[in-house]
Amino acid sequence: MKLFILPQIVLIVNISAAGWNPGHIEYNNLLDTWHAKPEHSIWTEGHGTKHGTKHSSYTQRAKEGTSAERTLKDQVPRIATQHVFHNHDVDHHLTYYPYLVHKRTIPRLIVYVQTFKTPDGKPLSLFPLLENKTGITHVILASVHLHQRPGEIRLNDNAFSDKLWDPIWGDVKVLQKSGVRVSMMLGGAAGGTYGRLNGTDEEFYKYYYPLRDLIKRYNIDGLDLDIEENVPLSTPIRLLTALHRDLGPSFILTMAPLSSALAQKDGQNLSGFSYFSLDEFATVPGSDTKLVHWFNAQFYGNFPRGSPSYERILEQGWEPERVVMGVLDCADDGPPNGFVHVEDLGKTVKSLRRETRDSFGGVYGWEYWNAGTSEYEKTEPWMWVKKVGRALIEDLSYLEKFQEEVRGEKGD
Repeated sequence: MKLFILPQIVLIVNISAAGWNPGHIEYNNLLDTWHAKPEHSIWTEGHGTKHGTKHSSYTQRAKEGTSAERTLKDQVPRIATQHVFHNHDVDHHLTYYPYLVHKRTIPRLIVYVQTFKTPDGKPLSLFPLLENKTGITHVILASVHLHQRPGEIRLNDNAFSDKLWDPIWGDVKVLQKSGVRVSMMLGGAAGGTYGRLNGTDEEFYKYYYPLRDLIKRYNIDGLDLDIEENVPLSTPIRLLTALHRDLGPSFILTMAPLSSALAQKDGQNLSGFSYFSLDEFATVPGSDTKLVHWFNAQFYGNFPRGSPSYERILEQGWEPERVVMGVLDCADDGPPNGFVHVEDLGKTVKSLRRETRDSFGGVYGWEYWNAGTSEYEKTEPWMWVKKVGRALIEDLSYLEKFQEEVRGEKGD
């Protein structure tokens, strides 16, 4: 088996075959790195041992009280050549798909999922994102709404407990075990959610606590704030601060402004406050650490003079790794001028990678169910994602070659 050392990235493919257990690593969203969990040992079936039995010759434990980063040179070769590892705490019937282990400067590849059916009306599966090695890093489920009665929270029109969502929660579990982070989008075009969070502290917590508890119950990795109603700056800052305090620094906090809101201080904005001011004041208490990990900027919409360029946003001082470029992945999902054919998008992405010296924040597509479809073409949505993935991480071809070699060594 060969390990491919790529510029700025580490790829580990077919991890279940190569010997990496997803139960024993954690994700540091502030740095976009994977780490070993110090509280866990690695378990393996071993030769002649009972399933789930600790095999001392293969046990690796991070030092107590540290988070030892698994680096390509000193950890991956040792781990990847060992036997398949198992975690006795998870469902062994799940299929674990390839991990994409990456450093901070690697672009994110994100899809929003709001329509949970295929164009022909069948239930939408997210597994093809994994099976076809698209390079997907994050999935955002949309849209979550807080209703008038505190505690009444819905994903689109249905309660989270509705059996309609059971297949999706199964998909989410497999995505997460395969290294993909799953967030939820709060708000969007349907107003009211943030108005309900814009009251006294007593009123705020009546709505906030059920939201926080729901996030914990469904093991969601992050929350994307899409504020499309006028609220004061204090509303998102209070929410971001509470989420960071209660869910910790590894919980992903993102926001989804119009790109114009980042391109100029008085730019077109649906939120009613300045994102420049928000980023200045929305910091972890007692530090300069930003509460918002990155911005999923909408580069589509009814912009009178066209969408601002990514470069224009960088000129305003925003760090490229904190700005993800949001595009329509289907011409039917928004204003006609907001759709860019994937071939042209790929050229733009490659150019931005060069201009930012591989610090480009990444791309998201709105939305997944009909991605890549146009009046001229119908395609599977994962194909659009993979095409963008190849532009973001041109070394995706190495994933396939590497996985083939691992399969050859394992005889499967």
